[in-house]
Order: sequence, then C-alpha cells, then structure tokens
Amino acid sequence: MTFKKCSIRGRFYGDSLYDNPAGSRGVKLPEQDSDFVWYDRTLINAIEKNEDEYIEHFFHLLALCHTVMTEEKNGKIIYQAQSPDENALVSAARSFGFAFLVNKSMNYY
Repeated sequence: MTFKKCSIRGRFYGDSLYDNPAGSRGVKLPEQDSDFVWYDRTLINAIEKNEDEYIEHFFHLLALCHTVMTEEKNGKIIYQAQSPDENALVSAARSFGFAFLVNKSMNYY
C-alpha cells in the first residue's frame, strides 16, 4: 500500500497521468521510504512555504491518529502496523516531515 494522492481543503495533490509521465522521476523527500515515490512538487512547495495551515493539520493527523507502534532498529524508527493502510499513511507523513517517533502510554489520575 502506498500513499499516492490526497485532497486538502478541496485541493488535490498527487500523481496523475499529467504529473507522472512515463520515465519521470519522483521528487526526493528527506525521510522517504525506499518504495515511496511522490511526483507532485506543489504539495512540497506548500509545506516548505507554510502556505496553508490546513496542510500542516492534515499531516499532523496522519502522523498521530492511528494504532501504529514504533520500534527502533539500527538507529532508525520502524513502524509496525496491523493495517497496510495505516502504515502507508504514517510513513507518508514521515516522508513529508511529520514523523511519529514514539508510543507513550497515557496515565489517567
């Protein structure tokens, strides 16, 4: 499962026939997994320029609203998820710079 497209406040981002012509290369992201490829530079530009706070909210929600567990191997955070969908969403958030780093149990008093 791979994150390919999203819609944030009615604006669509991601690959399409026009954004991903045959032979085109994806945009390099700082924390991307080896199998993750993103072609649409407009979302990355919007994140870098802080153009829309809703984009940041969107990725915060992807990074936090899930049941994924973290595990550290060789100094790198690995996600363990029962659902490939959840893993794809959390991994995509990390690729765009919104990383889920650790699980913390909540104590209620």
